Order: sequence, then C-alpha cells, then structure tokens
Amino acid sequence: PEIEGSAWITGRSELLIAPDDPLAEGFILR
Repeated sequence: PEIEGSAWITGRSELLIAPDDPLAEGFILR
C-alpha cells in the first residue's frame, strides 16, 4: 500500500505530569 499526503503541527500542548508517573520522561513506541 502507498500513503500520500502532508502533515503540519497545528498546535502546542502542555502536559501535566504526575510526580509518580513512570512515563514522565517520555516513552518509546515499538
């Protein structure tokens, strides 16, 4: 299959991280 198109970043979000959140420093999608 082929995918064509374009994408733009149209906004900015700020995330509130809980102090005990194990994913607070980021995560990896495998």
